[in-house]
Amino acid sequence: MTWADLTYEQAAEALGVPVGTVRSRVNRARSKLRRALGDIDPTTNEGIASSNSSGNCGTRSRNG
Repeated sequence: MTWADLTYEQAAEALGVPVGTVRSRVNRARSKLRRALGDIDPTTNEGIASSNSSGNCGTRSRNG
């Protein structure tokens, strides 16, 4: 996890909550972000092929 370069343990200490709470909140935030991005996981290629039926991965032709 990167939040000001803190580990989960350091973030938990800074927030005064258990490490499990930090992990679950980060997971929940990632899930919300993934849904907002149209179920594309930016850390993997999952969802990209299904969201781009042309198969060109978002590139455009330069032929006018």
